[in-house]
Amino acid sequence: GKLYQRQMIPVFKQQLKEAKWYGEKYELGLILARLGDKEGIEIVRREMQGLPIDNRLSRYTGVFFYTRQKPIIDLLFQDLNSKEIEEPSWEFGEPPMEGTPYAYYAMKLLMKLIKDFPITKLEYDYGTTMEFIEARNKEDLAIARKWAKKHKKNYQIIEE
Repeated sequence: GKLYQRQMIPVFKQQLKEAKWYGEKYELGLILARLGDKEGIEIVRREMQGLPIDNRLSRYTGVFFYTRQKPIIDLLFQDLNSKEIEEPSWEFGEPPMEGTPYAYYAMKLLMKLIKDFPITKLEYDYGTTMEFIEARNKEDLAIARKWAKKHKKNYQIIEE
């Protein structure tokens, strides 16, 4: 799929029909999705949709970058509006750190995948307080959500 040899689509589609195991079907779906095949895109979209948000935005982020297909990236727009928050982290002898909203992770992915996304970097100077970072993240998230609401149907994916 990465080599983008579209002439191989019929071969991969035949292998998909003959595949017996789910993992094999999913991997072929990834290849076909990368090549722009609708069936492959749907296989991957359905799988990603079924994942818990924490897995989708941490363990499977490479799928968004590999496939670069709107129906799959649309899941990030859904996650951008999520109110779910990751579990707080605990360190021995310290009070728990507040969990980060998953919407922040979706925003970070979208800023790397979408052309003209309004948030382009989330870097802070050394010594910046957590209160400043949290306030800035909330402001960035509000800007990103407003932009996404307006552009969800007509955004452009950044090519590799």
